[in-house]
Amino acid sequence: MLCRLPLRSLLSLLAASLLVVWGRSGPASACVHPDISYVEDGDLIVGGLIPLHFTNLSDDRACTPLRSVQALREVEAMVYAIDWINRNHSILPGIHLGYHIRDTFYSVSETLRGSLNFIPCNRCAEPGKPMVGVVGARRSSCSEQAAILLGLYRMPQVSYLSTSDVLSNKNRYPYFLRTVSPDIYQVQAIVDLLVEFNWTYVTFISSDEVYGHNGQQEFQRRSAEGNICTSASSYRTVSPFAELEELDTLILDLLVLQRNTDSVVVVLFLDIELARKVFGAAQRVGAERRFVWVGSDGWGNYGNDAIAGFEEITVGAFTLSPLSKRLNEFDDYFHSLNTSSRNPWLREFLEEYTDCSTNGTGAPSCDDPGLISLADDGKVAHETLVMDSVFTFAHALESMRRDLCPNTEQGLCPNMAAIDGDVLHQHLLNTEFQSLANGWISFTKEGNMYGRYAVNHLQMNKTSGEYSFHRVGEWKQSTDKDVPSLKIDPGLPWYLWDGASVDPSTGIPRSVCSNPCKPGEKINRIPDNLCCWTCTACETSEIVVENGTKCQSCIDVDEGKFAWPNADQTVCVDIPNDFVLGEQAWAIAIITVACVCILATLFVLAVYIHNQEMPLIKASSRELSYIIFVGILLSYVTAIVFSIAPSTFVCILRRFGPSIAPSLIYASIATKTIRLFRIFRASKKSAKRPNYIGSMFQVVLSLSVSSLAVVWTVVWLIVDPPSVILKLPNERENILQVTCLMNIVETVGVMVWNVALIIVCCVFAFMTRKLPENYNETRFITFCSFCTLVVYVTFSPIYFTSKEPYYQASYYSAGLIINATVTLTCLFAVKIYALYFVDEDEMNIFTQTRLRANTKTSSARGLQFQTSSSGHTEVHSNPNYVSETGTYLPAAPGGESTNDVNLNEAREDRLRSSSDNSNKSSNSSKASSAGGVMDRLRGTNKVDPSNSRQGSRDTARPNGITSLDKVVRGPGKPSPSVKETKVFFSPDVVECDTHM
Repeated sequence: MLCRLPLRSLLSLLAASLLVVWGRSGPASACVHPDISYVEDGDLIVGGLIPLHFTNLSDDRACTPLRSVQALREVEAMVYAIDWINRNHSILPGIHLGYHIRDTFYSVSETLRGSLNFIPCNRCAEPGKPMVGVVGARRSSCSEQAAILLGLYRMPQVSYLSTSDVLSNKNRYPYFLRTVSPDIYQVQAIVDLLVEFNWTYVTFISSDEVYGHNGQQEFQRRSAEGNICTSASSYRTVSPFAELEELDTLILDLLVLQRNTDSVVVVLFLDIELARKVFGAAQRVGAERRFVWVGSDGWGNYGNDAIAGFEEITVGAFTLSPLSKRLNEFDDYFHSLNTSSRNPWLREFLEEYTDCSTNGTGAPSCDDPGLISLADDGKVAHETLVMDSVFTFAHALESMRRDLCPNTEQGLCPNMAAIDGDVLHQHLLNTEFQSLANGWISFTKEGNMYGRYAVNHLQMNKTSGEYSFHRVGEWKQSTDKDVPSLKIDPGLPWYLWDGASVDPSTGIPRSVCSNPCKPGEKINRIPDNLCCWTCTACETSEIVVENGTKCQSCIDVDEGKFAWPNADQTVCVDIPNDFVLGEQAWAIAIITVACVCILATLFVLAVYIHNQEMPLIKASSRELSYIIFVGILLSYVTAIVFSIAPSTFVCILRRFGPSIAPSLIYASIATKTIRLFRIFRASKKSAKRPNYIGSMFQVVLSLSVSSLAVVWTVVWLIVDPPSVILKLPNERENILQVTCLMNIVETVGVMVWNVALIIVCCVFAFMTRKLPENYNETRFITFCSFCTLVVYVTFSPIYFTSKEPYYQASYYSAGLIINATVTLTCLFAVKIYALYFVDEDEMNIFTQTRLRANTKTSSARGLQFQTSSSGHTEVHSNPNYVSETGTYLPAAPGGESTNDVNLNEAREDRLRSSSDNSNKSSNSSKASSAGGVMDRLRGTNKVDPSNSRQGSRDTARPNGITSLDKVVRGPGKPSPSVKETKVFFSPDVVECDTHM
């Protein structure tokens, strides 16, 4: 019964079948590739594509010689890994893995022929034993074709030695993975090897095919990062079909280049066949020990087979090969094999490499146990990579079984009767496990292994004269820049001719174009040949770096590095830098003072917030006060910013701080003084409340005025972006100072704006000097403003005339701290002091209450009453009306109440509360206990006239007076008493001033 396949799959199958038919219908040959396979049945089958024979390039159907015993090790490694899994119950318990291994003959057509045996159409008669995937092939070109065919049927493929970068293309090879690193990492390993030995001028020879082209492109990109010099003439391409004369000319050109330069290193990115042709050309022209060959895994994987017959040409060569280690248990297993094994190729290998006999002709019998150990040369093969590929399938299948069969402890469940290639592929990509020999195995999203290579060095045994490769290092891809990827054994032997250029300090051959420059000189590349150079002296402040190719300043602003070259201009030595603020006493002092001031400001702010309902605090425009607090804190922070090492961010703060902090302070102070001025000027003309004196409007006005300075700074940040610059105050000394670039126009503009705000504060503070004495806060504002002007006048000339950055920074920091401290002291500290330490008799200098009598007031937190001998009682209140002078009469029992007295019940409660809390003097206490302040306003004055002053003291009020009749007795009723009560307008709190 035929399988139902999509059209694309049928076409691919037809094409592959035609290829196989064409391969079998050609000219007759004495020997064709036998259809031999190594098979074991199982619940799940893993296919294998492993080459055991070489391909005859002239006739790929002809019988070809066997590969070395390493090929047999790869086959048996797959069998060993599957047997190990079947014996181990922790992986796929109750499931028996089988295998189906075929010989690819290193041929693309034979690889396709073998792959046809694995596609689903060949196993649709046995649905219970599905083919889960394929291990192999070995060569990249074979894997490419197999991956295309197998991918049509969504069958995953895991190669153990195909390294071509083309296979990383998931659009073309979506189901391909590998347990070996791709060539992109191999090139990086080669570059790191060249850098390790400081070989900066090399020749790169690659094959004229995909493998060579990809390697050359990657080397061009990565060599620049490693400071390896390559020019157009450094890259040579060799065709696989190149004539002998062409290869001889190539070697002669390299010898000519060697005479003109000190270039001895040649990178060969070739396969084994082409590499041997190049070695043959070197032998023909007599180039023994003239080069240090660095080989890719294209011929490095074959060990001594690649250099057999050319040992004197290649001695001292380095090769890279995928990192794979031997497994002792497998060696024991392999050496125990004999003809009883089911391996169909074992007898052929025994006859070829042990000269055993199958017909009893006198030679050792091939049936003898352990005979294969005689053929095993003990060289490192890649059989453990084959094992890793098999274990990748096993771990992925186990993960898949746990997901699809959660209730099945052993064996397969119906969900895994048919393996879904897409699901298995996802499990393969997520597989991670510890290899039996090669460490941790995991995959990238492209299905690649991370870079891991062995570095091999061809050495000669001086005693026996034999040549062999020795592993002298490893390269493992490192994600940490501080951890090198390459590790090389020290003290390697070198085998160049006697006239080779050698580094006298290390004995390592040099591969450069020009001689090193003198100390303090840099290399200037020659345009026609960038690998050669002339020498030019660097500046006195620079050192020579990157192998003499660049002059590097010892001053690195971004890294905060400030140094001076040593005598040879090879190392930057730290020099005294007066602008390293952490080491300067003045910087530490400023930072310390600023931090203490910040703590003090926060303390005052906390006390201020805690007492914000106190009349003394409420009278000072709390919202504007909070803005001033912010400006004070920003001033201290800006002072700290001026005292730390400059950077781009610090420079931005240095430019914003002086414009924002003082503006917030003095714009708010100016708004407060202007508000007081407008209120009391308006009270002289009308009882109507002035417009725009509300708290919200004052805050918006203050912030709007402050924002003008911010806009100015932002404009200059755009015009002149912040940057860090260096200054050398004294050119005769190697003392460098770093600072921020500050535009003089921007700085002057900020200062002029701040001074303008201060002048406005001074002017209006002066104009409000004649307000009632209960608004004496203006005298503190005046003192604060004039002190700030003195600071600006004192520090500005010093700042602009100083040439050294750290002087300028210290002056600016000190000025900011002094201005902020004066503001904090004058506007806030005195109020906090008055709240807790000033007696209410002396509160007139801090509060809005006038003391008219010798008696003490009732409370510092509520309504205040004072009496005098004149018999007048003054009431200061927030209402937006002004009373006229009237005579106070005690209210008769049952007298009528006026509407004016009860205008605001909430305000009455405040007055009563204030009166009840007062207990300062005996007279005041009696008045309080008699019923509160409002009772005093309504009832008979209970102050003893004998305790009051004699004489009348009428105080002129700037806000006008209306009749008390409207307040106490109602409109139209005269005042019969000689006592007077005056009601004054106050913008913040209710105050009473009583005159007896």
